[in-house]
Amino acid sequence: MGFITFQKAILSKNNYYVNNKISPGGCADLSVVTYFLFCVNRLNNIY
Repeated sequence: MGFITFQKAILSKNNYYVNNKISPGGCADLSVVTYFLFCVNRLNNIY
């Protein structure tokens, strides 16, 4: 899965939770953590 695709998936999931009022704060935090881990993993693969 490409970087942009991954980012879009997170954003769309966040929007889904916000629109449906399902604990948007918690879901956003989880997505940010997942996104951060993905970026770290990507950097580790580059170097």
